Amino acid sequence: MKKERKRYDGVIKTNVAMEAIRSRRTVNEIAAAYGIHPHHVAHWKKQALEQSPEIFSNGRAQIAERAGAAEDCAAGDAAGTCRQGGRVRSRSSTNNPVKVFAGECARA
Repeated sequence: MKKERKRYDGVIKTNVAMEAIRSRRTVNEIAAAYGIHPHHVAHWKKQALEQSPEIFSNGRAQIAERAGAAEDCAAGDAAGTCRQGGRVRSRSSTNNPVKVFAGECARA
């Protein structure tokens, strides 16, 4: 029988990452306390440190950046594509809309 993967919610990941950042205990001690593999501790700490500048960045600049990207997307081009975030999304050749993911062009 196949064993199902464990999934950890954001609260646990945050607690583990914050404890690892504080450096009061070793990675192995933190992993043992939470019953997880030491790799998770190091990975979640790295993610927290990499993404923390985004949390505290200027919100107005982000809003203006998103508005500019939306205007670029609305303009489009003759081929019916939308370039945003380094990705090219093509409109479907049929009448079915293209799936849209967060942060991408909302045009179908």
